[in-house]
Amino acid sequence: MALIKCPECGNEISDKASACPSCGYPINKSNLDQSEQQNSKTITNTENNTKKTKRNIILAVVLGILILVVIMVITVRLDSGLYNGLEYGITYEELQNKCDNSLLKLDSNVCVGEIEDFYGIKGVKGIEYYEFDGAGKLGGIVIMLSSDDYSGKELEAIVIDAFSKKYGKPSDTSNGGKWETKKSTITASYASYSGFVNVKFDEKEEQ
Repeated sequence: MALIKCPECGNEISDKASACPSCGYPINKSNLDQSEQQNSKTITNTENNTKKTKRNIILAVVLGILILVVIMVITVRLDSGLYNGLEYGITYEELQNKCDNSLLKLDSNVCVGEIEDFYGIKGVKGIEYYEFDGAGKLGGIVIMLSSDDYSGKELEAIVIDAFSKKYGKPSDTSNGGKWETKKSTITASYASYSGFVNVKFDEKEEQ
């Protein structure tokens, strides 16, 4: 004799019993087969749900790692503070190659270029001055910005807002804005004597 569970109440009963002594549920082969099939379906569904849960957890972990990596890459890129990704220390020739030979060399220490829609700001144009040190290496960049759509102070505020979104809150606002990034010290201020908003990217000194 073996013990089985009543399909109705779940109590253990003899497989020879004709009915469950607890609830009176009739015990026959048809009922037992249905119960076993139901139990088998329940077990199968449970196993499938467990597999799906594990798969979803793995996918969530992988996705989380990918998002974290993307955030780290973006953060490093933004914190570097390089103008158009140009590394300090490159030569004039290397700079020309990166700028598609569009720059005009004024002398051994300076070359200039032009820009439209500075940092994606429509209608803001500027003149770029690339400054080289005595060894012929890029050491700083000055951009003189102007616009037909904004006054000097309005343009200064727009540039400061754009830089703040990209580099965070300025460390100094006594004269426009100043940002300390991983590789650059960046300043932006309106010069009333010239009517331009001057933006400077200087190589950050190692501490």
